[in-house]
Amino acid sequence: MPDGPILTYVVNRSALSSILAAAPAKLFIPYLDIIGNVDVRGLEIHDLRCFVAVAARLNFTRAAADLHMSVPPLSRRIRAMEGTLKTKLFIRDTRRVVLTPSGVNLLPLAEKILHQFDTLPDAVSHDLACSSQPIRYGVPPWLHPELSSRLERLEELYAERLTLIKRRRRSQEAISAIVRKDLVFGFARSAPTNTTLSSVVVRQESVGAVLSRAEYGARRSISLEELVKLDYVTDRRDSDTEYRRQVDGLLRATSLLKRLRHNPADHSSAAEAISTGRAFAIAPISEGARETSDLYHSAETVCLPVDGLDFVLPTCLVWSTELAQNDRNSRDVINTAVGLCQGGTPRLDSA
Repeated sequence: MPDGPILTYVVNRSALSSILAAAPAKLFIPYLDIIGNVDVRGLEIHDLRCFVAVAARLNFTRAAADLHMSVPPLSRRIRAMEGTLKTKLFIRDTRRVVLTPSGVNLLPLAEKILHQFDTLPDAVSHDLACSSQPIRYGVPPWLHPELSSRLERLEELYAERLTLIKRRRRSQEAISAIVRKDLVFGFARSAPTNTTLSSVVVRQESVGAVLSRAEYGARRSISLEELVKLDYVTDRRDSDTEYRRQVDGLLRATSLLKRLRHNPADHSSAAEAISTGRAFAIAPISEGARETSDLYHSAETVCLPVDGLDFVLPTCLVWSTELAQNDRNSRDVINTAVGLCQGGTPRLDSA
C-alpha cells in the first residue's frame, strides 16, 4: 500500500505501475542487490519507514507516535522485516533499543530509498492531468510545532491553485537544494553565507542543559562551572538536532568538558546517565521545542538555562533571491510563508 506524498497520485496498482514505468530507471537499480541473495519481494515501503522511524528515535513508543500508529503493529512490522532479511536490525529489551551492525548498515540505504520513492510524483508530475505548479519546500526534522502548524496553514491557503510539496531536509541539504532551485524555500539553523540567498529569522530558541529532574528539578538554572563536571551526551548521528554542532563549538572552548563515551545508537544508556545525574545533554528550553528536538525529553529530565552560556538558536527561512524575483508564484508563496512564520497576517497576491 503506498503511503506518504505519493498517496495523492497513486490510487491503485495500475496507477503505481504507470508511475514506476515513467520514473527514471536509476531510481531503484542501485538497490536491487543490496541484500545479496535474500528475497526482499515481501518488503514494502512502509516497512522501511517503520525501520527508519525506530532507528531515528531508538524508542518504539515515540516512533509509533511519529508514524501515527500504535506500538504493537510497529513491533510486528519490524520483526517481520527482520524475518524477511534474515538478520536482527535492533537489540531490544525492557531497558533499551539499539541498532545492530546490520541495522547501522541498512539505515543510510533505507533513507535513500525512501527519499527517491517520495520524489516519484516529481518525476511524473508533468504528465498529470490538470496539475498545478508544484512548489517544493524543505522542512527539517527539528522544526518547532508552531512553525509546523503555520506551514499547514500555508498549504491550505494555496490548495486550490498551487501544489505545495513538503520535503524533509536538514539545514545544509535545504540550502544546497535552494541554490539549485530544487526547493522554493527551506529552513536553516543559522543564516546562510551564500550571497545568492536571502533569509529572515522566524524563530529564536534559548538553549539549556537537559539534566536529572531528581537532582536538579528544584533549580532555576545551572552554572557552567557545575555543568562541566558532568559528562556531556550528544547523539553523533545528529539526525534531528543540528544545533548541537554549534553548541559543541562553544562547549569545546571549556577545556574541562568531558564527553560521555557510549554507543551513539544506545539511547538507553545515555538516558540513564542523564536521569541518574551523571551526565547532561543540550536542547531548546521551551517545552514545545523539546518535544521535537530533545532525544532525552522525559518525565525524568528537566531543561535548565546555563549561567555563563549565552546561546540563542535562530531558525531562518531561506530562499533564492533570483527565484523570488523571476517567478511570481514562488515570490507569493515565500512572502506568505514569511508572514505566517513571523506570526503576522499574510497578504496573498492575486493569482
